[in-house]
Amino acid sequence: MYKKLLKWEVIAVIVAAVLMISLLLIKPIIGLADNGDFERIMVQIGLAYPDPNEARIDRYFSFVHHLYAYVNPASGDYVSSQLILMIPALWIGKILPGPWFDIRVLAVEYIVLFLLALYLIVKLNKTNNRVVNGVLVALTIVVFADIGYILYFNSMYGEAVTYVFLFLTIAFGIQLARQKHPSVWVVILFYISVIMLACSKTQYTPAGFIAALLTIRLWFMRKDTIWRSIIVSMTALLLILSFICYKSSPAWIDKINIYQTVFYGVLKDSPNPEQDLRDLGVDPKLAVNAGTHFWSDAAIPQEDPKLYEELYSKIKFPDIAKFYLTHPQRLWSKLEATAEYAWTIRPSVDGIAFLGNYEKQENPTPAAQVETFSLWSHVKEQYHPQGFIWIVLLYILYGLGILLEYRRARTHGERLIPDLLTAVAVIGMVSYVVPFIGSGEGDFAKHLFLFTVCLDVMLVSGIWWLAKGRLIRKG
Repeated sequence: MYKKLLKWEVIAVIVAAVLMISLLLIKPIIGLADNGDFERIMVQIGLAYPDPNEARIDRYFSFVHHLYAYVNPASGDYVSSQLILMIPALWIGKILPGPWFDIRVLAVEYIVLFLLALYLIVKLNKTNNRVVNGVLVALTIVVFADIGYILYFNSMYGEAVTYVFLFLTIAFGIQLARQKHPSVWVVILFYISVIMLACSKTQYTPAGFIAALLTIRLWFMRKDTIWRSIIVSMTALLLILSFICYKSSPAWIDKINIYQTVFYGVLKDSPNPEQDLRDLGVDPKLAVNAGTHFWSDAAIPQEDPKLYEELYSKIKFPDIAKFYLTHPQRLWSKLEATAEYAWTIRPSVDGIAFLGNYEKQENPTPAAQVETFSLWSHVKEQYHPQGFIWIVLLYILYGLGILLEYRRARTHGERLIPDLLTAVAVIGMVSYVVPFIGSGEGDFAKHLFLFTVCLDVMLVSGIWWLAKGRLIRKG
């Protein structure tokens, strides 16, 4: 009994569970304030803010709300795998006493999923050295249970779905690699996790297409018809759903993002905005809006028919990507600008977090931040290297480690792990460039969420790899 409880995977789960429960489920309730994104989910599942007359400054950005009113759901055009988790949370909420939906019900779902992933990852990667195991488990919890990450659990942001299903994807992938006879059920869970990750937000759909490449390795891990039929059908489902989620982005969101990526991206800090617009095939007279974002005052209002005619109907995101590819200096400048926020976990501008963590009755200071269990957040923000070149160097070192793993691997199962870690690195890099191509420099820190997580996975997995390699050499 005690030996089972003293297993490192059990210890990791108990410590992480106590930490998350004490921080997220016990008052004072902490989370992330709404920046305006919640309602596109709330309207479809039938939730509303309890006070319809609440001041806008209290509802958005400044304070957390953990109770919501039940209302009749309305039709919506926002497609996200987040809805799959919201619906059962809503059902459970209605069973519980009280007239309100408590956001902590949703947090419990995320906590359970995260703990499942943590259990599998620790179980499948622990060493024979107690000290090393203790250090690595502590590092994993300090990094991935950091308050900057788990605050998303008490919110309706899609990033919480992204977070837990990235780890479940990694966990089930490692489990498949460790099995002598890979399980059909585990591979199905692997694909479901990838689908939930890719469809959590439109900007993360590239993860689905990248992860689909792992099909090549999975195909060769078993030769029977059942296995290969499931691999083909689940890959097809992954690709189809990723494509649907990408194409289903509502027109009103695309409009905002096009404005952001042109005026607050391409033209922001541009030496020649008029020429940039010519290169994009857009009227250079629109350059008067350079440096403005969608919600700021502008010479040409954002809803002006001229913008619909000259911008929104003309520019597509591939046009923006083409612009940067044909203007390498401008591409590098955006890669450098992005690097300023690449190490930041909490949504912030110029180093100042702008989404409140407390309810107003608990802390009346707008956008007040909780500092408990935020060591990793602070270390990254205060001591990270400056510039995109350091990210490139990190990727080079990481790539060399993966190449060494490929050389050591002898079976398709052994090669699946470096395949999986390569996919994480590629997903991270794609997530690094998507924000400035898809929405300019607006809300960089939040839009870089998936890159930040992938970067931390690379750092922690690299340390695990070095520790295990050293033990193997000693043995």
